[in-house]
Amino acid sequence: EYAKYNLVTWENEGGTGWIKSFPDGIPTELDIISLDDYYMWTNTTAHSPQGQVDGHRKWYEENLYPLLHPHQSVYLVPGSFATHDPRPSIPPSYPYGNLKFCYNKTFESCDDYMADQANAFAEWAFEDTRVAGIAPWHWDSRQIGIVTPFKEVGVADMPKTQAAWRAIHDRIVEAVLI
Repeated sequence: EYAKYNLVTWENEGGTGWIKSFPDGIPTELDIISLDDYYMWTNTTAHSPQGQVDGHRKWYEENLYPLLHPHQSVYLVPGSFATHDPRPSIPPSYPYGNLKFCYNKTFESCDDYMADQANAFAEWAFEDTRVAGIAPWHWDSRQIGIVTPFKEVGVADMPKTQAAWRAIHDRIVEAVLI
């Protein structure tokens, strides 16, 4: 007897400019598409977790959803990282330093911020039928300078963010089993 497999094609794109390559819609061969961008607040001076979700959702609804075919859906790719980088800023790209993704200048506040952001992205996913899944970036930690600034610590070393993602996982499993 043969096992039954379902194959899924997923494309993850960085930034937002790629959307212009698909004026007639997302290629039908793709089942799922996502956006990998961590700077989409609705208010560029108030960097809140919910503002990040609102910015992503607005972009998806205005730019991506109209290009989806009926069989297609999206993944959400929220940032899930923190920093121990002591630099206050790196102009011009990072003028706020770690305050882009932290409530204040402590590592613990970055963990709090990302836990809140995980929950905010999950709420969007649970209420939007076009969202097929969430792929947070990133799990492992790296040395400062290996990834873009202020993103070197992964979920593996962020206890509150890790607990948030585990609770979201449990909620998904519970919903699937019902």
